[in-house]
Order: sequence, then structure tokens, then C-alpha cells
Amino acid sequence: MNITRHKQIQSFWDEQSNVYRDAQWIGSNIAKFDYAKTRKALLRSLNPTKTDKILEIGCGPGTWTGLIAGRCSKIMAIDISKKMIENAKKHIHDNNVTFINSNFMHHAIGEKFDKIFSVRAFEYISAKEEFFRKVYFLLNPGGELILITKTKDSVWDLYKRLKKSLRLYNKNDFDEVRLYSWYDNIPPYLIKILLKRNRFSIKNISPVIIRFPIFMNGNDEIPFVPEKLEHIALRIFDIFSENLSEKSTQVPLLLSESYIIHAIKKGHQN
Repeated sequence: MNITRHKQIQSFWDEQSNVYRDAQWIGSNIAKFDYAKTRKALLRSLNPTKTDKILEIGCGPGTWTGLIAGRCSKIMAIDISKKMIENAKKHIHDNNVTFINSNFMHHAIGEKFDKIFSVRAFEYISAKEEFFRKVYFLLNPGGELILITKTKDSVWDLYKRLKKSLRLYNKNDFDEVRLYSWYDNIPPYLIKILLKRNRFSIKNISPVIIRFPIFMNGNDEIPFVPEKLEHIALRIFDIFSENLSEKSTQVPLLLSESYIIHAIKKGHQN
């Protein structure tokens, strides 16, 4: 990551630290829907146990740190934003949590972990190959990597490409999609290649949030579904996503806002 991009991302998340948790995960019916789907997918794949030592990359305000802390032996949570770390510390007081304010790719971590996870931070990392190499080094033999990231080449991706010409924005306090183009998403097949090249076996790739960006109360979505109809639309998407998640990944991923990759470290570190 170049210095300018690093500083821009760091500054943006410092500025958004007070509104992100509410806008993304708890402040509306849409946010709660997305949270529930993400929580379910994360816990199912990560499956934390009381003996697990876990690293979280891009912890933000600690939304997932707090969820996992009580289920594992130790968790280290790292984030590029100082303000995000400060907010996380206000909400999380578990004795087994260590917070680090730093860029994961540049920070020297002298410990090994049983599991490493990251929720919606992988897309900000431009050096994908180096990321997987570092994660491999930090995992114990047989250790697990769980990534939740935004989907490349989906209906959401198409919407983002068209949004500037459509100019159909809903306005809220969280406008990253509208203002910036930091996402360095790559499609699942390229992630598979990188994982295999860096000695990971792939256990699972599946959609996390399956719905369309059509809610007035969503983040930078096309303002089509008003608040009074949210519960009906979300119920339909809930049934829709539960059915699709049982199918092969190709079609569901085309309709998903985000997806999860679960990989396992093979062999031994040289």
C-alpha cells in the first residue's frame, strides 16, 4: 500500500469511527439483517473454542472482537485507525483481548495463532500475495484463515459502477462508497489461486449477505424500498438467501454483497 493511500484510508476510518458501527451493523433494519448474516457465517466457519489463540485483522470498533473474545483463549485485534481502536476499547473489556493500532502488513507480530480472521478488511489490502504469505507464517500448523470480503463481479459491483451516472443516492452519514474507490477486490477464482499457491487448502467459499442494494436506509444504495416496506423485502431476501446458500456457490455469489473464504494451512513453514 502506498503512503498516500494508507493515509487516506486511515484518515477516513478515523473520521467514520463514531458512525460506522451504527451505519453498518446496528442502526437500521438493513444493518441488522447484514449483521445477522455476517455473524452466522463468521461463527460457523471460525468456530472459536476456549483453547484457540486468534488474530483479527481490521477489527474496526470491535464489532466482531467482542463476539469472539468470550469464546476463545486469547484474541489480538489490529486496525489501521487509532480512533477505531479507541472506540473498540470503550465497548470491550475482556482481559484476553489485546488491541494494536497499526497496519497489519507493516507490523511485526512475534506470535503464532490457531486461527486468523478478517471481516471486510481484505479489500483494502493491495498486496494480496504478501498478505497470504504473512498469514501463513503467523498460523500454527493446521491453522485456519477465515475472510469475509466484498464480492467482485456481482450485482453489487455492477451497481457501484453505475451509481455515479445514475445519481440515485440515499444520503446518510456513511458515504465511503460514494466518495472513494479504495476497494481492491479480486474475484473468488483468483483468491483460490493465491491460497493454493501459498500452501492453503480451501475448505469453503460461500455467500454471506444475499440481497439487492435497493433500500432507502442502506449505505449508498439505490433508494427504492422505503422504510415501511423494509421488513417485507428483508423477509423475502432472508428466505431467498437461505435457499441459495445451500446451492453451488456460482449463482449465489453473483447476487451477494459479501462472501466468506475458509482456508487451512498445509505443511510446515520453511
